[in-house]
Amino acid sequence: MVCAKASSLDIKMLDFAVKLAKKAHGRVSPNPAVGAVIYNSRGRVIGKGWTQKPGGNHAEIQAIKNARGSIK
Repeated sequence: MVCAKASSLDIKMLDFAVKLAKKAHGRVSPNPAVGAVIYNSRGRVIGKGWTQKPGGNHAEIQAIKNARGSIK
């Protein structure tokens, strides 16, 4: 098994994902509150999202939808 060391950029983006997840906290039960960030190799955020109310999109789908048109 190979374990890669997280870069400072990875940690920064994980922190951002946690902040996004807090937007869903207490509003999405029974789903978990999740945040998702899509960023490019330069560290530019090109998509972000958080879990929507039950029956809505998960954070990853929101981030992908948010990224459409941003990817070049």
